[in-house]
Amino acid sequence: MKDIKERNRFMNLRAQGKSFDFISTEINVSKPTLIKWSKEYQVEISNIKALHLDELCEKYLISKEQRIKVFHGLVQKIEAEIDTRNFADMPTEKLIEYYDKIRSRVSNELIIEFQEEVEYKLEVFPNKIEKWRA
Repeated sequence: MKDIKERNRFMNLRAQGKSFDFISTEINVSKPTLIKWSKEYQVEISNIKALHLDELCEKYLISKEQRIKVFHGLVQKIEAEIDTRNFADMPTEKLIEYYDKIRSRVSNELIIEFQEEVEYKLEVFPNKIEKWRA
């Protein structure tokens, strides 16, 4: 029973990045035994590390979905502020520059990318593609 507790304690300490010297002193097991356990429980230690990292991410970092929601809220606030602005005071050069940037972004959004599946379907009907090209 003590052996199982020692091994579990070892795996947790090793997953935390503690040295063999530190662990040896902490759980009173020889360094050669710890090295043997390290090889034997390599997968378990990696899994514990991953769980610790996941816990930290959950605790300190917001998820991708949450970040998108935050950004969406900021975009809405910026859009609301832009709606209150009057472009009459903007110099013509800046207004044209702004217009070109917005137009470019809209054009980029309208680009349609064909996936392999769609291309395959088009290859099934080569006669129709030739008619479209003509």
